[in-house]
Amino acid sequence: MYMAYLTAPTLRDTILLRPMDPMQSTRQDILSYLQRYPGVSVGDLASHLGMSPGTIRHHLSVLERAGLVAHKAIRQEIGRPRMVYSLSERGEESFPKQYDRLSAALLTEIKAQYGDEVLAELIRGAARRLTKAMGIADLPAGAYEARLRSLMQLMNRGGDSLEWSIENGRLLIRQHTCPYQAVAGQHPEVCQFDRELIGCVMGQPVRQIASRIQGDSHCAYEIELARRQQE
Repeated sequence: MYMAYLTAPTLRDTILLRPMDPMQSTRQDILSYLQRYPGVSVGDLASHLGMSPGTIRHHLSVLERAGLVAHKAIRQEIGRPRMVYSLSERGEESFPKQYDRLSAALLTEIKAQYGDEVLAELIRGAARRLTKAMGIADLPAGAYEARLRSLMQLMNRGGDSLEWSIENGRLLIRQHTCPYQAVAGQHPEVCQFDRELIGCVMGQPVRQIASRIQGDSHCAYEIELARRQQE
């Protein structure tokens, strides 16, 4: 049996499916403007983009349905409240970030100052702490299905594509995208995080049997199951 988790729609999926379409370009312009100037009105956007307020409202409606834009009403001394628009959290996350650069720099500095073993222990500790914070470690040892569901939800971090199966008494977990791809080449230690995470959640030893950074098409992990867990 397999359980697959598909990636959530991204900015490109929802807004830039047709990059040459002027409507898509306009929505990208709106998002870019809201990133620089949060809390603007329809009139502000219409003036900046040289479009009618009605056209701007249509594009904002599409962006709100996509979860990229949010609005709120600002009370005024006279007249009706003023409606202003800003990027939602998802809208902010749709823009490029420098997380990979920062992560790589921190990992390099930790290794330079404290060595490989300290870095490995920090990664293991982070996985254990995350599992504990989510309450997964408190699940009964025999709550196999609940632990597996929690693992799938935890590892499906905004972009992972995962599936699992039980074959010949083993739980196999396949990870088709790499959340650490930009960092793992220089710092393969980060792969230990997912191995430790799987082990902490499932409460059993984990063996990695495939790795994208070693040239495989996906990462894969296996756990030997007790007989009762196979049924």
